[in-house]
Amino acid sequence: MVQIATFALAFTAALSSFVSAGPLENRETAIKGCTNGGIYCGFALKQKSADYNYRINDALNAAGTSTDIKHTDQSIFICGGDNYITFDQFCPNGCVGGTKDDDYCSDTDAKRGMKFGERSEE
Repeated sequence: MVQIATFALAFTAALSSFVSAGPLENRETAIKGCTNGGIYCGFALKQKSADYNYRINDALNAAGTSTDIKHTDQSIFICGGDNYITFDQFCPNGCVGGTKDDDYCSDTDAKRGMKFGERSEE
């Protein structure tokens, strides 16, 4: 009986240390790979950490944009400090990314070697 009580007490202590951190703090420790100033497709962020699903939906909601799968995967997000992301644009023709370079919308100036924010003189 004493062994059961000791086990229950140890289990409760271990569980309380996990729960006391709270869900947001637990999510913070799970995120890896978002570089401050980096430009990412939604699908590329999700490949880095499943927690980006929450952050992508939050960023899309804040911008008043749909949170369907096409928008979550085929949109551009800019990474800020502490893995904070902001929605930049939806890529109707698809998002190209997943490499070490900044991601970009298909059929845009970025595909022709322009840096993000630059536009051709056409």
